[in-house]
Amino acid sequence: MLGNLQKKSIFIAVLLLSMFFSSVTYGEKPNSYNNRVFMVIVNRLSLSDVEYMKNLQSIIEDGSIGLMNTRGALGYKGADSYMTINASSKSYSSYETANSFNLDKEVRGIYERRTGNTVEGYSIANIEINKLNNLNNNRTINSVIGALGDNLHNRGHKTAVFGNADTADSFIRTSCLIAMDSNGLIDFGNVDNILMEDSSYAFGIKTDYNKMLSEIQDAKSRASLFVIETGDLDRLNQYSNNLTEDTFFEQRKKVLMDIDHFLGNLFSDIIDEGSMLIIASPNSPEDKLDNSRLSPLIIWNSGEAKGILTSGTTRREGIVSNIDIAPTITNYLDVDNENFIGHVINTLNIDHKLSFIKELNSRVNMVSSLRAPYLNFYSVLVMIIVVLGVFVMSVKGCKFSRKLGVMNSLILLILTLPLVFLLISYFNLFASSAFFIVVLLMVLIIFFITRFIKEGNRIIFLLTITYLSLIIDLILGGRLLRYSILSYDPIIGARFFGIGNEFAGVILALMVMLTALYMEKTKGNKLFLLILFITIFCVSHPNLGANLGGTISVLFASIIYLLLIFKVNINLKKTIIIGIIVLLFVLFMGIMDIYINPNPTHLGRTLQMIINSGPMSLVSVILRKVQMNIKLMGSSIWSKVLLITVFAEIYMLLSCRKKVISFIENNKYFSAGIISTLIGSIVGLLVNDSGVLLAAIANTYLVAIIMYYMLDYMLEK
Repeated sequence: MLGNLQKKSIFIAVLLLSMFFSSVTYGEKPNSYNNRVFMVIVNRLSLSDVEYMKNLQSIIEDGSIGLMNTRGALGYKGADSYMTINASSKSYSSYETANSFNLDKEVRGIYERRTGNTVEGYSIANIEINKLNNLNNNRTINSVIGALGDNLHNRGHKTAVFGNADTADSFIRTSCLIAMDSNGLIDFGNVDNILMEDSSYAFGIKTDYNKMLSEIQDAKSRASLFVIETGDLDRLNQYSNNLTEDTFFEQRKKVLMDIDHFLGNLFSDIIDEGSMLIIASPNSPEDKLDNSRLSPLIIWNSGEAKGILTSGTTRREGIVSNIDIAPTITNYLDVDNENFIGHVINTLNIDHKLSFIKELNSRVNMVSSLRAPYLNFYSVLVMIIVVLGVFVMSVKGCKFSRKLGVMNSLILLILTLPLVFLLISYFNLFASSAFFIVVLLMVLIIFFITRFIKEGNRIIFLLTITYLSLIIDLILGGRLLRYSILSYDPIIGARFFGIGNEFAGVILALMVMLTALYMEKTKGNKLFLLILFITIFCVSHPNLGANLGGTISVLFASIIYLLLIFKVNINLKKTIIIGIIVLLFVLFMGIMDIYINPNPTHLGRTLQMIINSGPMSLVSVILRKVQMNIKLMGSSIWSKVLLITVFAEIYMLLSCRKKVISFIENNKYFSAGIISTLIGSIVGLLVNDSGVLLAAIANTYLVAIIMYYMLDYMLEK
């Protein structure tokens, strides 16, 4: 009897222990982490929509707002913008590869057969995860898909997604791309049964916000990241071709008010002091409403930070990138930032933040819209004037001083416009007509000033003013460069700060030729060599120019110039030594970038990549640069400028050989400057991913300067 009692006691003990351990293994224990992030997707949102959304206005007032670059691997409007948020770099995706579903029996079977992975403990799966990975494999830059989800899961955090942007005949589950891990899995949520019929909506369905709010409340204690898709603005966009313009805007206003009501309920019922609320539009605003490609981004963090958004990626007041969202989330949740190239979003205190962002948006978009037409005009103008100059120089017995004077004025024009394109940024212009008038007035003013300067000194005066304007602006933070049509464009998103390849080409030519011209004027005064060292410092410093390709270009040009003026013979050995010097300098600047700069630039990140992944990782960077240059050579008008200027240089050397040789023999510093600028532009072409721009503009300056002095020389003779 005692034996039976002992057996029963052991059986009960084992049963209790098994029940205890099974609840730990399979049960859903509450999340032990205090902080949570709620990311509400209001896709195609515009700044002008905010006026209809009172609750959103209150959130902005108590939080921060900025503009977000939405570019994915392919553009600003598709699924790749969503995928980029949750990846290591700009990534590829499509609506098909975003197909995620609640894990019912059928979906579970499809997913497990395709991947070989089990889905125990998850609620949502992307059944096209293999297609998505294949879409991103074998690219120049291999993106780590699901980097945000992996970092959260590795630290025990759970993710959740609610809502969709489905239409009557298609699945649009792009928000799942933001929260899934590299296996395409999401812990909690509902993306299937979250819509309701509503005949007051033109497309007949809408998000069931009450149901979604209830389910978010149920999952609140179990997940750290919630991605909430409102969906209705996307559905309206898909259906817009069936509506009149008036009906479209009436429907849009209705959708916005419903979303705003939901935001108010979410904020009052769910959001607490341990929460971060992010309201984002992964795609650019609605085309019918706004031609901007920068979408509004709102972040509320317990009211702790109020102002405008910025990040180390952009270093621009009020502008961030979509690659900055994931590091911001992981930083808030105290999770590792592995595989991210973006930076944590910060806040700058500023009065009238919404007005500031609206003004910023208008100005950035105006500059972006003017960039192509003005630069195309400038490129065509350069080609016409260079060809005309070659023709004038080749006419034998040319004795028409008036014609030569007109030609020199045209040459001064193509050297004046880059200066005007820089200085005009000082004015807050918001209309294209005003921009044109100010450009014209500035050109006339500069030409009027040069009339009081001796003809032989006009070009030195113009080059000096341009050089000083660039250097001073770089030292003061590049505020003119940020809004110049000849500079980088934050909408394109390839560069947000420092000196871009266009002005790197300008400063390369200015640096060498100004040094040469001043040394020619002063019979070799070595003091002007300081121009070389000042330029190298400003272009290379991570908090000033921060241009790696530009640094290598100006460094090569400077070394070649020094060797030439000191009559050091250049052979293979010395060429290798030059390469080693450049490499050591770049390494030094990269190390300085990493250790003294809290947000390393491209140089610092590249060096970190080489240290972490080995020298072979540099191959992908080189391939990307080569592919971009090949693409630009085939499509960019700057490639035509480069070819025309190179042709002009060759033609002048061959057809005017005696005149050129005579001129060079009498101007040794000038000739050293020509050779150094040529070599610097060739290096710039090879080491930059858009080196065509740098080389074309540097050669534009070089040809213009040579022509100007050669025409003067011919006139004197």
